[in-house]
Amino acid sequence: MAKYYVYILRCKDGSLYTGITTNIEKRLVSHISGKGARYTRAKGVDRIELSFFCSGRSNASIIEAYIKKHNKKWKEDMIQDFIRLQCTIEKDLQIKIKKNIDTF
Repeated sequence: MAKYYVYILRCKDGSLYTGITTNIEKRLVSHISGKGARYTRAKGVDRIELSFFCSGRSNASIIEAYIKKHNKKWKEDMIQDFIRLQCTIEKDLQIKIKKNIDTF
């Protein structure tokens, strides 16, 4: 089963973008170069705030949707406290995640 990353980017206007990928470095380069999602092409990318991985595209998509449904304050709080985010996802969705420390 492939390892999928869920990531949160900080855009140049301060907004946050959440996405999934199997190759975090390649996807980040595509966002920065303007070849990523329409949202990041329009807003520009400042930096990656958080990335973590889980097994399978289905789990990654579920987590991505879960994060996207929350407001910016919730996302900002979770960026600052990965353990809280991990516990929330594992409790609410019953999906195990692990922080990706390679990108920091």
